[in-house]
Amino acid sequence: MKGYAILVTNDHLYWQSPRKVNAIDKDFHIHEGHVLTGVCAWSEEASTGTTSGREEPIYFERSYPLKWQPYLTLGTKKNEVFQVLIVEVD
Repeated sequence: MKGYAILVTNDHLYWQSPRKVNAIDKDFHIHEGHVLTGVCAWSEEASTGTTSGREEPIYFERSYPLKWQPYLTLGTKKNEVFQVLIVEVD
């Protein structure tokens, strides 16, 4: 059985590589070219306020390469470009 995770957004911060290399949430980033695989967990530097209720790591049995694609362009201003991320999950 297959399923799909689909995200449509006009927030470029989702698909662009982050500026901060060692962010406390780096395992959870979904930017273009990132691969979700293995264990996703908060950095040890993350505060309890950040991780409260979300302490358990997420384990991926497979690798999921992330490939964003153009979806809709309404103009050239900020937030007028939409991208879509479709990840096949089985």
